[in-house]
Amino acid sequence: VDGNEFPGIKTKGQFAELINDIVLTGERRELSNGKTYYWKDGIIVIRNPDAANGGTVFRPNEGYEFFLRGTVK
Repeated sequence: VDGNEFPGIKTKGQFAELINDIVLTGERRELSNGKTYYWKDGIIVIRNPDAANGGTVFRPNEGYEFFLRGTVK
């Protein structure tokens, strides 16, 4: 929310709504490493059950290719 990576998102509640929308309506890929990737409108949500925070959300520089490749550097 603080990094202005997501224009129009000003509160944690709005950010949670954005994530929920991507998970419910975005394209989904389940990877063999237990992670699930969701893609919508240039944003990726990565659900990682092994991470303390549950995963991450960002706009990958590589765009949709990042989603298709399914790897986090």
